[in-house]
Amino acid sequence: MDSLPPLSFVTNLLLDLRNTPSHPLICFRGKVFTNGQLLYKVHLLVIALRNFGVRRGDCIGVGMQRGPQLLATMLAVWHCGAVYVPLDPTLPRERLRQSGLSAKLKFLLTQPELQKQMESLPFSLIVVLPLSGEHLGYPTPRDILDTTSKLCATAPAYLMFTSGSSGQPKGVLLSHNNLACFFESVKQLWSLPDGLRYLGCASFGFDISLFELLAPLAYAGTLVLADDSEYRDADSLLRLIGQEQVDVVQATPSLWQVLCNTTWPVTAQPRLCISIGEALGKTLAQQLLPRCSQLWNLYGPTECTIWATAHRVEQADLEEAAPTIVSIGTALPGYSAQLIEDNELLLGGLGVGLGYYGETELTANKFLATDDNGARYYRSGDLCRQDIEGRLHYLGRLDNQVKVNGYRIELEEIEDLLQRHDSLVHAACAVKPLPQGAQLLAFIVCKPGAPNKNANTLNQWLAQTLPEWMLPHRYLIVDALPLTQSGKLDRKALLVLAEQEAAGSNEPLDGLAKVVAQIFCEVLDVPGVGPNDSFFDLGGSSMLSATLVLTLNQRFAANISLRKALATPPTVRSLTALLESAGITSTA
Repeated sequence: MDSLPPLSFVTNLLLDLRNTPSHPLICFRGKVFTNGQLLYKVHLLVIALRNFGVRRGDCIGVGMQRGPQLLATMLAVWHCGAVYVPLDPTLPRERLRQSGLSAKLKFLLTQPELQKQMESLPFSLIVVLPLSGEHLGYPTPRDILDTTSKLCATAPAYLMFTSGSSGQPKGVLLSHNNLACFFESVKQLWSLPDGLRYLGCASFGFDISLFELLAPLAYAGTLVLADDSEYRDADSLLRLIGQEQVDVVQATPSLWQVLCNTTWPVTAQPRLCISIGEALGKTLAQQLLPRCSQLWNLYGPTECTIWATAHRVEQADLEEAAPTIVSIGTALPGYSAQLIEDNELLLGGLGVGLGYYGETELTANKFLATDDNGARYYRSGDLCRQDIEGRLHYLGRLDNQVKVNGYRIELEEIEDLLQRHDSLVHAACAVKPLPQGAQLLAFIVCKPGAPNKNANTLNQWLAQTLPEWMLPHRYLIVDALPLTQSGKLDRKALLVLAEQEAAGSNEPLDGLAKVVAQIFCEVLDVPGVGPNDSFFDLGGSSMLSATLVLTLNQRFAANISLRKALATPPTVRSLTALLESAGITSTA
């Protein structure tokens, strides 16, 4: 770990690939691509990119679907000395635009199928043709990449965007040195033999994809790439793992739970199952243990190069009564992990990244100065405790960053956008843990008299900027947000409100409220309704709202105006109160 090679991580990978051109490197949709075929594609791309004007230090966006050409493009960008900036084409256009502008992209590379979609973004576009699986008649390995870039190991390698508390995604910049340290650490941790088969199924917008893409190159293995249809279907993904005899699979607990709930083929028995991205519950771990040779729980923020701590899960871990989640273990070789004030986890070592791109103040606050031994440190914001054996146990966050089904989310980013909506006064978000996964809740205060917006409408508005995993699962309408004595948002009280709301939905209704609920059901053709369920969230429309008010007036001989009925999102409780204020106190 002390004597890293002077060349960049990718330079050494490409030099190693030249020695085994016929090695099967990638399996994708039934086709096999060798080291030599990948190198030839990288060679042609490097020439093309340099002719376009790609130079060292340029940030180059890559917006492609899962496939071999993405790996070739990433390696070519690195070989040119440029910075790889993955832009997932499934994300909203506005988010891609924000990330690309923040990165100051020189070019955006894409594939023919996505050209029309990517042309709408304000970046210079380069279209990359697919990697062919046929014999290419390429030169001898010694002739390929004979002008290998002598990049410094400390040069920036990639820029990954994560959710940002300022309302904008923030970019984390990491170096080739960080990658070299990480893969050397993993090699020491597991003593991985050559020839293993690695599943590639993670989104390329997340750094965990780099382990899947580069481990086969670093450890002379084979990458089994799942296409989008296989990744989204549990049966297909398990079938692929079994048919291709995959040895190493990493997934979030949310995905592992889906796979465990599916018929697991006897042929799918990975050597190594890796849980990443969120807390691993002991119940799920118990289901996974018999399905693989080894189960590992890995933890690490993007800022520290993929993973930073590791713990092998044994049966003895699961027999302890508490806690209910698995330990995140101890630091990887070459990393350090220690608890500082307030039990915040401080991570150190050569895997700690370069900082936040263009965010000098934030970088200085989170990335601590290099010490006398050359190590850098990152304040994770994660709260942990350490047991007598030195293992770390995750407790929560110091800030408002959360994990929902493995996705890292800054709640302020959602709240900032919601509060820009013309029908809302205030908005706040919270996460409610569930037996499997978590529910993202949004609490909203509506403007009096503003046009009502239901959950679907608000999420459609958010989806113009936010990815799908950042859209609230449920909206709760409140008169005001709870505040602490100092006047700040009381996030703990939000979950109390959610529990009260859930309890209230199960309360038996009587008197006026019972009849109003029956009218809701008649107009909407639904079997039941809670006192705080919004008419619009239950499927109501502007036309149906007029029918609702007409029915109420007829049933109670009232004279409620449509404007007053819709002054706040109409619920059984709000309309009952409106009727009572009009002097209606009896159902007779």
